[in-house]
Amino acid sequence: MKPLLFFCACLCFSVTSFSQIVTIPDPEFKQRLLNNSAINTNGDGEIQVSEAEALGNVQLNLGQGEISDLRGLEAFVNLKNLYSFGNLFTEVDLTDLVSLEIVSVLENQVESIVFPNSTNLKEIYI
Repeated sequence: MKPLLFFCACLCFSVTSFSQIVTIPDPEFKQRLLNNSAINTNGDGEIQVSEAEALGNVQLNLGQGEISDLRGLEAFVNLKNLYSFGNLFTEVDLTDLVSLEIVSVLENQVESIVFPNSTNLKEIYI
């Protein structure tokens, strides 16, 4: 009985540890991420933390949309290039994105932007 209980506990732990989902409140932002097969690698209709963390050298292009909220972007900790022009968001928090090298948020309604404490940023377009 104890081996079965141990197996069930391990199974529950492994399922919860590998299926953490990134909370993305903006439906347009979420849909853009889900439509990108370089991000949504398992096609399950959600963005897992592991999928967000795996995105590194691929640029994230969110241009020409109706995105008004970028919450959830903080999960993309290895992201190097962010291009998001022509959207509706007013706030950008890049604090956790210490790998960023290029940020372009032209043609938005940006009132507040917080950059990471990093020396990697090379180009900023606001």
